[in-house]
Amino acid sequence: MFCWDGESCQMRYSSRKYFMSSTTWDSQMAQGGIFDPSPANSGFATANRIYVKYCSSDLWSGDVAASDSTPGGFAFRGARIVNAVIASLVADKGMGATPGQRLLFGGCSAGAIGAMSNLDSVAAKVPAGLQVQGFLDAAALVDIYPTGWDWSPDLIPLQTLVAELVSVISPLFPAACTAQYNGDNAWKCLWSSYRLPLVQTPYFANAVQFDDFEIQFETDNLGPSTPQQLAFVDSFQPAYLALIASLPAGTGVFSPTCLVHCLSGQSTFSSFLVNGQSLNDALSAWYFDATPTSVVSACQGWACTSQCGVTQQGLPCNMGSTSAGGTCQAVQLATSSPTEPAAATDNAVQELPGAVQDQEGSLSGAQQNALAATVSVASSSPTRKGLFTRKLMGAEQAATLSCCGGEQA
Repeated sequence: MFCWDGESCQMRYSSRKYFMSSTTWDSQMAQGGIFDPSPANSGFATANRIYVKYCSSDLWSGDVAASDSTPGGFAFRGARIVNAVIASLVADKGMGATPGQRLLFGGCSAGAIGAMSNLDSVAAKVPAGLQVQGFLDAAALVDIYPTGWDWSPDLIPLQTLVAELVSVISPLFPAACTAQYNGDNAWKCLWSSYRLPLVQTPYFANAVQFDDFEIQFETDNLGPSTPQQLAFVDSFQPAYLALIASLPAGTGVFSPTCLVHCLSGQSTFSSFLVNGQSLNDALSAWYFDATPTSVVSACQGWACTSQCGVTQQGLPCNMGSTSAGGTCQAVQLATSSPTEPAAATDNAVQELPGAVQDQEGSLSGAQQNALAATVSVASSSPTRKGLFTRKLMGAEQAATLSCCGGEQA
């Protein structure tokens, strides 16, 4: 996620300080999925892996100093952080000095949007012989406004908040985008359905057809209960499929129809299947074997999300089946905490999938009622309802939006 005005930034700082400053960070943390050291779980197990944590709260796109005119008086340096990391890897670690080296530059959720925004500029800054490709895990957003949700007339569209963010951090967008989208439409250069087709560097995208972040955000976390509401959530699938069709030739795609979000930072990277393939399988084939890859679920309609559920371990069930560990069921939501998730210990690293899942669980269709009940009790807050809900999602969902939705691989 990100913050966009004084109120949201102050709330983010008070409830999730570790997304606004690195001063509270521990020296170690557990991380799985694509970072898993076992080749059985990640095709990138033997690669040099660099994990850049998120503390700029600006979708990795700003470079403005703290001042009275910035939200909450904070600095927003996401783009500068990216540039500094790349410069350090080249100058201090020799990245690109050896012929044949490659860089897979990407992220998850806010990190994926940041990777989308920075991918072409990163490719232009590295040594000429270094091949750069992108990996955008849950960057895809479609431009559908929240309509037909009678109980949430004051919900603030995500598009509006991105526009507010762009207006205060003044990101540097490429001319190819600003030529099409400028003025009041400048925010579209940070919105993936408009920006993804313009990215020139080859990339692979996990584009979920019912992305749980966008849909839950635009529905106040409540499931459809009327024909009008069902039509609204159903409208996301054709829009996502149209976005996939608009991507540049050669783009790799993994596209589930479950209500999930990021998959790469946890064991779902190798365990969650679409058409018998995992995200690890599809990305590895595209990256290492240069195989054109398009793994797209053919399930049609919102009912697809109820077929997914979660296992007793809290992981989404494989498409069309249950995975080892038992019947699909709802799981207990994570507890809100103002402190950063615990640092890795030797034991935590040994139990990496479970430890990371506690931080990165994605809600399934089976969990909607539980979260809806939580929201209905808490939404009497006099603050802007959309703002409160986004704080709640960041706390209760505890990762797709917060812990790991914002980090960049």
